[in-house]
Amino acid sequence: MVNPMASGNKPERSILGRRILRQGMQGDDVACLQARLNLLGYEAGEPDGYFGYLTGDAVKQFQAAHGLRQDGVAGPQVFAALLSKFALPRITHVTGPKETLSMVSQKYQVPVTLVAEANHLPVESRPYRSQRLIIPIRSVIAFYRHDHGSISPYLSLERNIKSITILSPMWVGIDTTGLVHSHLQDKAVSLAMLHEVDVMPAVSIADVGIPEADAVRAFLSSKKAREAAVKGLLELANRLKASGIVLCLTSVAPEDWYRGLSFVSNIAGHLHRVDKSLLAALPVEGLDELPAAYYEGVGRVADQVILLTFDQHNKEGKPGPIASIGWVREAIRKYMQWVPCWKTILTVPTYGYDWPELRREAPLPDSKASLVSYEEISALLSVFKPEVIMDEEALAPSFRYRSCRVTHRVFFENAVSVRAKVSLVHKYHLGGLALYYLGPEDPLIWSTIREGFKVRARMGRESQ
Repeated sequence: MVNPMASGNKPERSILGRRILRQGMQGDDVACLQARLNLLGYEAGEPDGYFGYLTGDAVKQFQAAHGLRQDGVAGPQVFAALLSKFALPRITHVTGPKETLSMVSQKYQVPVTLVAEANHLPVESRPYRSQRLIIPIRSVIAFYRHDHGSISPYLSLERNIKSITILSPMWVGIDTTGLVHSHLQDKAVSLAMLHEVDVMPAVSIADVGIPEADAVRAFLSSKKAREAAVKGLLELANRLKASGIVLCLTSVAPEDWYRGLSFVSNIAGHLHRVDKSLLAALPVEGLDELPAAYYEGVGRVADQVILLTFDQHNKEGKPGPIASIGWVREAIRKYMQWVPCWKTILTVPTYGYDWPELRREAPLPDSKASLVSYEEISALLSVFKPEVIMDEEALAPSFRYRSCRVTHRVFFENAVSVRAKVSLVHKYHLGGLALYYLGPEDPLIWSTIREGFKVRARMGRESQ
């Protein structure tokens, strides 16, 4: 099937937006709709330009997968999702005679539990002949930081490269003058490109010796700085052969929301003109401080929005879950008011925090928590043998131990807590998840991810 949206055989994007399409209609826009649905795995039949029952059913399936109203009518929301590089593809398998779930799982190289759960079947069941089974596909973004301490993100990248859609190196910053600074590790970028993993550097606004909020405000207040940053980011993306940019725009003051949105729109427009994408990473704290127009605008112009659902309890605060399931669920629900669910990426933290607990008579000299990897957590469990408690409501594991007359409280993420967040991706029809960040994670979370969905390959095409 020829992709009518592909370069060289590409009608104007307006073809799929010039009218609302419903059953009984005919035309070249209907043919484009059918071809695009077929390309993504939603079986609309031969692209003959007639909107029949099969096309209507394919539209309903597409709407269901993207959390849209399932009325079989192709309108603006359907077109926006269809034309996006991040539209959710689907693999549909029609079972043959005597074919088992195990055979299907082997064919698509996914766990049998994924096939069973995605189709609401018991693992031991045998599908009937010609039964249609769905293999869900999602994106996995991996944030990548420099080595520090015992944490080596490169080893994790090497081991799990086939389970990653986008690598997002966290080596790029914009100062208050708009100058783009980067400290690239070519080895990680080269490995990603060798395995056809898209590279999208994460960019934040920061300046030495200036609090983040002040740096963001100074940058947004300068039109010259914003223009310089756009130019610098485009040059960086081209030099890296990156597929786009992950813009981490946090600490935006309420009075600067319009400038912030203008900057996001500007960089998105320039990236789209050279066929690159913009992902906007937004915080979940302080959502009520900025107007809805800001979040709606970012959700409209960005290709996807990454919810930074981590540090519910940060290292400067009191001990507590890094991302309790209720807190994460509430963040998703809030953002769904402004951002389409299929555009939304859920962040999963991979680390733990070790807090020295305060003494009764006085605080400890340094009561700030330290970040700990799962390997370090395993060592603490081996040496001190504390009881790990799983908070059933928060789905957050924790434990206490005592060392050098100081009691410590550790909260962390493991495969069990990550599994609960993967289930939220399915429940709310999200576009995928982002791991923050590679290196300190429980190795078993990768099995959890692969059991939750087939990881999407390079942007813009299904994993085969």
